[in-house]
This record gives sequence, C-alpha cells and structure tokens, in this order.
Amino acid sequence: MTVALIDIRQRAGYLFLAVTLGHILLISAQVNSRSGVPVLEAVTFGMLAEVQRGLAAGVSGIRQVWVGYVGLQGVRTENEALKRQLEAAQVEAQRQRALADPTARM
Repeated sequence: MTVALIDIRQRAGYLFLAVTLGHILLISAQVNSRSGVPVLEAVTFGMLAEVQRGLAAGVSGIRQVWVGYVGLQGVRTENEALKRQLEAAQVEAQRQRALADPTARM
C-alpha cells in the first residue's frame, strides 16, 4: 500500500508540472513582447537560433580539422619527395667534390 501511495503522489506531481508548463505556454502564446512579437514565438526562435549557431560552429570545427588532416597528407607526400631530392643532391655534391679534388692537386 505504501508503494501505491508514493506512485499516486508522483503521478500527481508530474500532472501538476505538465499542467503548469502548459499554462505558461498558453499565456506566452497570447502575450506580446515590446516589439509586438508573441513571447512564445520570440523564445522559440531565440532558442532555435542558438541551436543553429552551435551546430554551425561544430560543423565548422569538424571541417577545419578535416581540411587540416587532408593538408597534412599532402605535406607528408611533399616531404618524402623533398627528402629524395635532398639525398640525390647530396650524392651529386659528393660526386662533384670527388671529381674536383684530383684536379685541385694537379
């Protein structure tokens, strides 16, 4: 019997909360703000604008990370090509020094 009594009290509390929120929503739909727009409409659009701003910032952040990652892939390929060019230039410089060294002694 104690559990049933608690359950009825919880239901009554939830019903009271739902009725109160519904009442506030109905009043907000009827009351206009200073700009002439209904308060409910102003609050709804204000909340949706903030959600949209947050989502846009999140998408922009993800896009920046992706662009950076793709850019790094290109840099890695370029770095490997430059390393190969440097090694070839070092070998060529060493070959040139070896060729120039016997001629300097003469």
